[in-house]
Amino acid sequence: TSPSSVPEVPVEKSTSLLSSSVKLGDEEEEVIDFDCKFEDAPWEIELTEPVVKWFKKNRNKNYKICVHVVQRLRTLASGYWNERNHKRLTGPSMHLYEANLTSGQRILWEVAVNLSERLNQFQASPSSSLSSASSLSANNQSAGTIHAEMIRVWAIVEDHDNLDREIEKVEKSHQRDSY
Repeated sequence: TSPSSVPEVPVEKSTSLLSSSVKLGDEEEEVIDFDCKFEDAPWEIELTEPVVKWFKKNRNKNYKICVHVVQRLRTLASGYWNERNHKRLTGPSMHLYEANLTSGQRILWEVAVNLSERLNQFQASPSSSLSSASSLSANNQSAGTIHAEMIRVWAIVEDHDNLDREIEKVEKSHQRDSY
């Protein structure tokens, strides 16, 4: 596939996975709220538009895989990175990683620097304190915005045969600085 035929991946700033809850079947009372913001985790999670669409499409028909993805994202957000969820992909010009879900399913992600909604909320609130706030640069504080490293989730790949195509989409988007 030529680089010009690979569509660009738009990025949507989102710390929330979904805005609704999902019930597993009619009889089960277990409800997983996908509106989880990982507020207690050290790493913020940012989802691209295709990932948000993937969750909206799959939250009812593929509930179990959605739960598994959320669990894996919570693991990443907690800072626990091992060979199953932090495998660096060779080839991409950027530092792109994959997290295994099953033998063929993957989450594509990177560590990116972006505006931190969570840290900016702490800065906006005069009564709140944050232990790491002292390490932030004076430029960021005086400008009223704080940027931080966070996990940007580029894609949920359900079939390993589609992995290379998804990597191409991410690279093309990254090269265009579409974000």
